[in-house]
Order: sequence, then C-alpha cells, then structure tokens
Amino acid sequence: MKKHIYIYIAFLVVGISNINAQDYFSFYNLGDYVVQTQNVSPVYIPKNSFTFAVPVANLGFNFNSGFKVNELLVKNENTNKLEYNLANLYNEAGDFNDMNVDVTINLFYMAFKRKRGSLTIFANTRATNNWRYTKDFLGIAANGITSDFLLQEQNEYTGYNEIGIGFTQTFFDDRLALAVRAKYLNGFVHSSTEDGAMAALEIDESGNFILSAQNATVNSAGSFFNGDSEEEFKVFTENTGFGFDFGATFKATKKLTFEIAVNDIGSITWKEDVKNFNIEDTDREVYSGVDLRSRAGLEDNALDRIEAIFQTNETEEEFETKLNMKTYLSARYALTEKNTFTLAAFNTHAFDEFKPSYSLGYNRTLKKTTFGVLASMGGIDNDFLFGANFAMKLGPLQLYAATDSLKALFAKPEEAYGANVRVGLNFVFGYNKHIKAKEAAEAEAQ
Repeated sequence: MKKHIYIYIAFLVVGISNINAQDYFSFYNLGDYVVQTQNVSPVYIPKNSFTFAVPVANLGFNFNSGFKVNELLVKNENTNKLEYNLANLYNEAGDFNDMNVDVTINLFYMAFKRKRGSLTIFANTRATNNWRYTKDFLGIAANGITSDFLLQEQNEYTGYNEIGIGFTQTFFDDRLALAVRAKYLNGFVHSSTEDGAMAALEIDESGNFILSAQNATVNSAGSFFNGDSEEEFKVFTENTGFGFDFGATFKATKKLTFEIAVNDIGSITWKEDVKNFNIEDTDREVYSGVDLRSRAGLEDNALDRIEAIFQTNETEEEFETKLNMKTYLSARYALTEKNTFTLAAFNTHAFDEFKPSYSLGYNRTLKKTTFGVLASMGGIDNDFLFGANFAMKLGPLQLYAATDSLKALFAKPEEAYGANVRVGLNFVFGYNKHIKAKEAAEAEAQ
C-alpha cells in the first residue's frame, strides 16, 4: 500500500514540474493552415499541395490544475529556499481536486492535397493524465494517518504511440467535408484506478479501526511503475489497440460554417509487464486500534496495521483501458474573406463527465499567414483567459505557435496553475500553386 500511495504523490510532483495548459482552442483555430491541427480536428483541407513535418520539432503541452505552484513550493524562512510543503497544499485544497496533463510529440507527418480533400500519414507519441484526488489523500501525504479518512481517488495515466492515416473527402461543391483518422496504438506505460475505487477508515472513541474498501484496485503496466522489473524501458510493447477520430464540417452559407470533431475513440489492451494491486472488498471491518492518546503511536503504526488488516494481493492479469475521448463543436463566421470569428466548445470527457470549456476567437488570414486572438472560459476553475496564435511561411518553412493562456506565459512561475503551448516547424510545398488556382477559380466564377 505504501508504494502505491507514493506513486500517487509522484503524479502530483511530476504534474507540477510540467506546468503547461488549457484546451488547445488557439491551436484549433489555425485550422487548415497547419496539418497538426488534425490532432484536434480530423477535417483538413490543405492550403498547399504537400506538407512534411520536421520530426520531433512539433510539440504540444497541456496542463490544468486546481492549485498554484506557490501553494506547494513554499519559502522556508530559516533556509530562505523553496521547499515542498504538502501541509500548505492540504490547507488550500478543496474536498475534490483535479489535475489534467496532455503531452503530444509529433514524430512524423506527411500530408497530400487531393482534388476533394486530403490524405495524411502520421506518428505521434502521447501521454495523458487525468487525476482527481481528495483532500483526505493530501492529508495522509502531508501528516500521515492522524484521523478518519475517505479516499475516492480517480486516476488515468497513459503513455502510448500512435501510427495512423487520415482521410478527408468533400461533397456538394465543398459545402460538406467528412474526415476519419484510423490509428494503431502501442502503449508503453499505464496506471489507473478501478471505477468506484474507495478506501475508508473510521476511528471511534475506544481507538478501534473501522475499515471499508470497495473496488480498490490499481492497474499498471510498464517498467516505470513496476520498479522490480529488470527489463529495460521499451518504446514499443505487446500492449496494443486501435483508435479513431471523426470530424465533419458543413458550410451552411458562404459565411457560416459548423464543425464537429470527436477524437480518441478507442482502447488499449495491456498485456506486457502488467501488475494489479488489489485490496479485497471490506465492509466496515472492526479492528482494535492503537492508543489515540499517543500521537506517535498512531502515526508510526497505523499504516502497518491497516496493511495487516486489509487483504491485499498482486496479480498480473491483462486489462483494457479506453482512450480519453475529446470533442469539439464550433461555428465559424467569415465577416470578410480575411476576417473570421470562431465560437467553440471543448470537452475532455475525463471520468465520463461533461465539463465543457468555451472560446470566442478571431483570426486574420493572408495569403501565406494567419494570426489571431481569443478569449476562453472553462477548465477546472472556470477561469477567463486570453490566447493567441500564428502560422507563417518563410520560403518552404512554416512556423506556427499557439497558446490559450498568454497570462501564464508572462506570469510569475510560482503563481502558475495552468498554461499551454503548441509549437512546430513544417516544410510546405505547392503553396503558390494552390493560391493561384483558387484565385483563377474565383475569377472564373465571377
């Protein structure tokens, strides 16, 4: 039990050290200018004939947290240094707290423009973590077991590679576009709690422990979580699965376009280097506890006694997990040919909940460049944020960057609790050819 409590603490520390995140709204608004936006919207109608992504030079980091860094890293007045202070974080925490991390590294991307759509081939390495932790959990991490607790932790951490192909087809004179991406998945690390996992302790006036546990199982795979594994870390494993992304756009008028994107529908079956840590279901089991008058006795012996009382075991049974599905809904209004407003909604569906975020963005488009700003609201704390994006072409090289939180980029690091960034480099060809063909078609139509 101690080992897995420490693993959860490690999730917290790792998440803090990767402060990055909101919901990729700014990146989403780059649309057909940047091929990597297919990771958030499968529909892709290229602005150029051929794109080749610079390997490993296209990165995305996304982090949401319900706390600020300075609530955990607190200045020690004696040493004048910043130190981890879980007790302070416990005092600031709510009853339930959420943290979400999403990291994407684009390893390979090629995109071909077709007469009525596009064809893409891609490979990404991705890591996602959705964690809901309780105030009681932080209390144990900070102070040990000093009182009753109810642990209802929920966690889904997955690292995997995806290799796939994307296809977009337009219909009805390009008014309707449908897209699908099929992805082979290979998982290299995972840890998650079972649905409805719960462990509780009550201590009565006589010092008796009253214990309860339901669905208290942690499933893990990969040498990162299984420290006793003598094998080297593997990038590709026997943990395989398949995933799909679907998207559609509909041009209701010349100025108004609606879009829907449903990403990461699929699952991974974990077979290699698997461990299942299980606590047998227990319904209010009573055990004669320690002397509550001795604080030291409670702190030093409680965890050992709970481990002795709970019937625990470790197994190596394969299991299956679903990807964290994400959805976008948007409406784009082209005020003029070069000025577009986008109203969008996003939801991560973490833990099968509906907690959407919203944004209103504006982009100015030129022949080889687009840039824009947006305001968004949502995430864990329903914060109001401002973001920006751009994509520009310098010869055959395309540079792009997007963030949903300019405030986080310029704020003091210790006051950060969420920011995001998406940056990259692509080689694009056939841009001028495409522009001239479009201009000729428009002139002919007039």
